[in-house]
Amino acid sequence: MAPNVAPHTTASGYLLTQRQSHLGKRSIAPAVFDRICIESFIYHASIMMLFEPSLDALSSIRRQLDIPGYFSYVEKRDISESLPVQPILQTSYDFFLSIADATKLARISRSLDDAEITLWCHTWLRLLQWDQVDHTDDVSLKLYFNALQILLLKTAPDLSNEEKALQISESLQHGLHIIVSLEPEEYAPSYLLWPLAILGSISILEKEKTAVKDYINLLIRSKRGGQAVWVLKRLNRVWNVAKFRTNCPPSAMRLEGLQILLDAT
Repeated sequence: MAPNVAPHTTASGYLLTQRQSHLGKRSIAPAVFDRICIESFIYHASIMMLFEPSLDALSSIRRQLDIPGYFSYVEKRDISESLPVQPILQTSYDFFLSIADATKLARISRSLDDAEITLWCHTWLRLLQWDQVDHTDDVSLKLYFNALQILLLKTAPDLSNEEKALQISESLQHGLHIIVSLEPEEYAPSYLLWPLAILGSISILEKEKTAVKDYINLLIRSKRGGQAVWVLKRLNRVWNVAKFRTNCPPSAMRLEGLQILLDAT
């Protein structure tokens, strides 16, 4: 989770746009390679937006990239036996595109304009549709859904700040409950750090912060935690900055912490 990931992710996206036009001419091996590359790009381009304020690699090239083509091509060529259903993404690529859209919206600290409200409504609808699928076999997806919901609630156009704070607080408690049932060795640390960072940023009570810190420290102690150390330092900075915002009422502190995380203050 390097701090200079933005230019690398952006460059990989543009490289993929150059390869996409030749999809139909590829044999199995290049097609499998392309599928892995596109999933890796979608994952990093969406997840790392939370930590890199300058990263928005998907918006400018999403149409040009023709993401559905990479996935439908594998099915058309009947090469699914050569490749896991999705070797990198834990769920549909559209869910990760929703993460990118929600993160972009959550960065905004003012009221949304008409175009942004349209995007918000579309993203919220996609999230609700995705939630209709049964994900009981993967607890991490419940945590991702919870964190994505928090991002969208931050800029919900039909809610007051008090209503946002209340619903975000409820989502936090639900997320902290999910953490208890997560087995860290089943997931790559970087995969769990995205929702943990969101939950940590909206934690204002010591018991909430402790729950998040304890789980991140668990990742660190597993000797897979270089990225976890970086995220914990980031959260400590969020908490240190937030505690000096004395003019911020308690009901708004959760929103403030999330904004600090997104701004990389």
